[in-house]
Amino acid sequence: MEQYFGTDIQVRLQRRADEYTSWMYSTAGACHPGRCLGCDDPDELGWEVIIDHLKRDGRFGFRMIPATSIDDIRQRLAAEGFNIGFWNVYTGSGEGILAATEHLVQQPLPEGLAYISEEELLDPKVIEQIQSFLADNGIPPVSGLMLSGQSVNGCTRVIRDRSGAIVATAYGYFAHNIKSRYHQTGWGGLVAVSSKHRGNGLGVIVNAAMLRCCIQKFGAKDFYEQVSAENHISQRMVKRCGLTLDESVLCGLAIPSDTELKLWGK
Repeated sequence: MEQYFGTDIQVRLQRRADEYTSWMYSTAGACHPGRCLGCDDPDELGWEVIIDHLKRDGRFGFRMIPATSIDDIRQRLAAEGFNIGFWNVYTGSGEGILAATEHLVQQPLPEGLAYISEEELLDPKVIEQIQSFLADNGIPPVSGLMLSGQSVNGCTRVIRDRSGAIVATAYGYFAHNIKSRYHQTGWGGLVAVSSKHRGNGLGVIVNAAMLRCCIQKFGAKDFYEQVSAENHISQRMVKRCGLTLDESVLCGLAIPSDTELKLWGK
């Protein structure tokens, strides 16, 4: 399943991420940000490599970067004609997240709603529906290979109504390779709720289900989610799931300086 969705740029980046999956999971300093190539240790990966990818792709992700390194990264990128924006990072231990979310997954979903099964995620039509839902809610999707769990260890949780329409999503996976200090740390995001169902806690519920899947199925020891400083709704959501603000690290996205800097949604 090589399924891509979105604008020409988004599709191109999704395809590049799939093509370089093995590289990102085998190269020291590299990591898999999902929608493009990336790193969790710029110095280990090498700035020449980073700039080469940036010049070719126009996007490059930075994950779990020490806050003390941010100024140096900005200067290095600016010297090459690139800018970078950052998300705050919320982290939690696997044990703490399981304890915080147990009551969330024990309560039944609102009447008429149900989770899509894991088997259905192998259906290209279902994957396209999920990608379309994410795009409609302002979140650039990842590739079908990622959402279906065929290229990475990940969990996609999707809630739909009786008509089959998607009403909420969340996705988690392991972005870091075995050579990284974060190789047992999961990442969560792609949380979206349809406008008709907002305000009833579905975002927290679907996020909790995703977190628990990654912890229980794949053994995540720790977890993190990235949230912009202005997104107070998502901040409350991840806190209810047992994550707290970690001011020591940030996640970022580098783009050309002449391009509007707009971070992807939660």
